[in-house]
Amino acid sequence: MSTINYTYNVIVDRFRQFADGHFQLRRFTHGEISQADLEKEAEWPWMHVKPRAINYSPGTRAFSFEVFISDLPRDKEDKTSYQAESITDCSLIFQDLINEIHLGQMFGDDVLLTRPVNSEPFVEQYTHTLTGVTGIIELSMDYDWSACSIPASWNYNTPTDSPSDGWGALQFIESLDQNGVFVSLLNDEEAPGNSYYYGTDGAGIKGWYASQAGAGTVTSVDLTAGTGISVSGGPITSSGSITVTNSAPDQVVALTAGTGITTSGTYPNFTITNSAPSSGGTVTSVTATLPISSTGGATPNLSISSANGTTDGYLLSSDWLIFNGKFNTPSGTTLQYLRGDGSLATFPTITSGTVTSVAALTLGTSGADLSSTVANGTTTPVITLNVPTASAANRGALSSADWTTFNSKQAALGFTAENTANKQNSLDADGTGAKFPTVDAVNSLSMIDRGKRMVSFFTDFITLIGLDGGQSAVASGGSSTIANGGTIPNRTNQQGVIAFQTGTSSAFGYVTYYGSSGSQQLWFGGGAWNFETLINISALSTLLERYRLIFGFGSVISNAAETDGVFITYDEGGTANGTVASANWQCVTVANSVRTLTTTTTAVTAAAWNKLRIEVNAAGTSVTFYVNGTAIATHTTNIPLPSNSRYFHMKMQIAKQIGTTSRALYCDYVGYENILTTPRT
Repeated sequence: MSTINYTYNVIVDRFRQFADGHFQLRRFTHGEISQADLEKEAEWPWMHVKPRAINYSPGTRAFSFEVFISDLPRDKEDKTSYQAESITDCSLIFQDLINEIHLGQMFGDDVLLTRPVNSEPFVEQYTHTLTGVTGIIELSMDYDWSACSIPASWNYNTPTDSPSDGWGALQFIESLDQNGVFVSLLNDEEAPGNSYYYGTDGAGIKGWYASQAGAGTVTSVDLTAGTGISVSGGPITSSGSITVTNSAPDQVVALTAGTGITTSGTYPNFTITNSAPSSGGTVTSVTATLPISSTGGATPNLSISSANGTTDGYLLSSDWLIFNGKFNTPSGTTLQYLRGDGSLATFPTITSGTVTSVAALTLGTSGADLSSTVANGTTTPVITLNVPTASAANRGALSSADWTTFNSKQAALGFTAENTANKQNSLDADGTGAKFPTVDAVNSLSMIDRGKRMVSFFTDFITLIGLDGGQSAVASGGSSTIANGGTIPNRTNQQGVIAFQTGTSSAFGYVTYYGSSGSQQLWFGGGAWNFETLINISALSTLLERYRLIFGFGSVISNAAETDGVFITYDEGGTANGTVASANWQCVTVANSVRTLTTTTTAVTAAAWNKLRIEVNAAGTSVTFYVNGTAIATHTTNIPLPSNSRYFHMKMQIAKQIGTTSRALYCDYVGYENILTTPRT
């Protein structure tokens, strides 16, 4: 038992010591939470303990507390992210508390923590919109229910009806140990002896009364037992026991043998020995005592049976062969068995023969090759032929489905005559040669006719922005320049490369490269769309130097969330467009600010060239996103369509969120195309 008296005050003080020693907790209070000083806004996180109950049970006393671990999250920028961070930190502190109680030195082994411990997060509660967790903690400890240390003095046993002369009458259940009172018992006797008892009479009055006269007394006990059972002991007026004993636990059977035969042992283990085997002595009779009886005569037809009719004797050699299941008896042996009437009978002789019929020929499919089995042990055995279904692993019969597949191969491989009209007849080394007329017809399409079949743009950033086909760049606290050849990172085949850089004086600087000269002209649904770019990131986004990237199609050119668009984004801090904090590529489709987001498992890498590609089907109902040729996501929802007046630009952007260190994005090329479903005439 604990040597420390864990009162409410002691336990609350231990909670206070935990809060004072924890590196994250800034303040501790206890009592009603409404009485806590919530104006101390600088002292967060905060631990508050509220008493709930004190329970007593046999050997145990339990204190119950409601514990609050709360914080005041920032309400700037992304408020919900700060609330999630606060709940995470507070739940970890709550875990520290229950771990210290259960395994640490906060109470040692004297106090037990009731488990499981349940906690519940809360958001925006109390006067300061606090966020955190609350949980119920119940502590149990030994309690001996001792009344020795009560600071009081009582005498509950003084009769309340005592007259002035000091005499009084006690109830039967009351103590005779009184102070300052003369006590008498009703009908008191000086020496009542064994013929009196203290109790109540028929009217319920308590006192000494004589035992009733004329009551009978037990003088003997009789227990009758059958043959072979003996009885001892006979308690009459005192305690004792009656013993019943089986005086003949083993039934003795005597065997009388002829000359040269000796017997030994008792029931049920007899031994009969031929002491002079050369003299040929035999057993001539068996004598048994009740309840065992003997019948029969000379060997081998002796039997010993019990009085209730169950056979209890020895086996003949032929019987042993039958019971042992050995039908392969030695040559010349006659196999016999005992009939119900006690007579012997001989089994018929079994000879070998020829099977003249079988029950059936069964076709099975077991195994991985052709096989057969025979069911032995019957006069008409069953033969099973197993023919499995043919497969890459099995040799067997061809299935109906496979036959249909193989039978259809010839039709699928049928010959179709070559259309020579679509083929060049000859080609000389200098590129000249005769061509079929249809080839010339295709190759002779004018630039205008080819352009009417598609919308396309591609730049290798050899020239300045604005000279590459109507594309533009806008910067706020950043810049875009054609990179000098010596500054291009990880260079292999990169020729023209543009560098987009954030500034160092503004934490929210950005650079946007976009098409359509500022107008939202592009739309999905008139044919298949492809977007592709090759980019290199100088350094990854971090907590202190945070930025985000967008590649694809978007509706705004500033550092703001997209209203309509289809794009691949890198947003390590989860700052815009419904993204979450992640070091991986994320894919977004958004129509009228309603988004579909996929956070992929493909990590963003720095100081390496990565190819990003977006493919939109002709109907504008499906978008597939690729990184370095591998599909990372497919979206079929929230794709902007002109039927809902949703239009956009081609767009690439780097936008700084936190920090003043410049971050650079290098781009080797960017291009997009729209293959029209119906060419313009």
